[in-house]
Amino acid sequence: MHEIVFRKKKYLQLPAAISRLDKDTKIAKKLSFHFCTNSKFIINSKDWPDLEYIEIIGCRYFEFSLDFSIPSKMRQINFVNTEYVDIMDIIGEFPEFYSWKFENSKFIKFKGQFSGENHLNTLYFSNVERSELFNSSTDLPFLKNLLFLDGCNFFKVNLTSLKAPKLERIWFKKSNYLNIISLGTVEGQLKSFKFEKCAYPKLNVDFSRLSRLIPDQKETQSELLDFKDNKAHFRSVKQVDPIKTHSDSQPVDSLEKDFYNSVQSEEDTLDSAKKFLKSDIEAKFKYCPTCGTENPKDATFCSSCGTKFRKV
Repeated sequence: MHEIVFRKKKYLQLPAAISRLDKDTKIAKKLSFHFCTNSKFIINSKDWPDLEYIEIIGCRYFEFSLDFSIPSKMRQINFVNTEYVDIMDIIGEFPEFYSWKFENSKFIKFKGQFSGENHLNTLYFSNVERSELFNSSTDLPFLKNLLFLDGCNFFKVNLTSLKAPKLERIWFKKSNYLNIISLGTVEGQLKSFKFEKCAYPKLNVDFSRLSRLIPDQKETQSELLDFKDNKAHFRSVKQVDPIKTHSDSQPVDSLEKDFYNSVQSEEDTLDSAKKFLKSDIEAKFKYCPTCGTENPKDATFCSSCGTKFRKV
């Protein structure tokens, strides 16, 4: 597979930097960015007509856009260990782009618009903190699954601007201090809604209506296989704590360790929030008499089935 890799670039601007490359971008199947900072990536059909995979690892402070005037061959995009990312406009036809995965990252904001024929089926967030979705009008006619798994803490979910007539599954798992502002128009069309082991959520949801829409776990897990089938096209990356990164972590074997030395200092508020979160999770729990789900000891209702606890 023909791949073009940008490593440790600062202030990288695409497509402006294309003219300085000695490689033919028109035949590239994969585009990778490793440890680039303060950058702006606008990927277009003129320069990348055959592009199928995009891999972004360890990048910080960047904007990301897609602009395809001809049908794109894009299949998957993988964001890992990224920070302070603005997803801008996604424009064009993407008939084979079915799943988009973000993992071990923080401060990802969907700021731009999605327009055109976009066949995105699954948006998958894993261990992604302090992020927010759909600040602008977003049209995803084929979106079926919206997944927030394993550490999507302090996440802000507002689906008011989302147009997704086929969205039927939303799954929150092991993610704490969620701020679910609104499910927008999709609340009435959901076929399955799972809220599992999530401490201290802020909900603006008719939970009594959604509590019965518990999906079969095997069915939900099968939706993730599409991404796993193409996992071989992406580099293996070790899990890194998105709040505090250690200097001995090496997410990509072929890349330098010293990148993570530059991200040691994080906001004091995030550090204290992490400690506070850890102490809360380690506190005593109580179990729902209806479904047996583990809940914080001072919870007033079950985070899985919505059963109201009696005061003792």
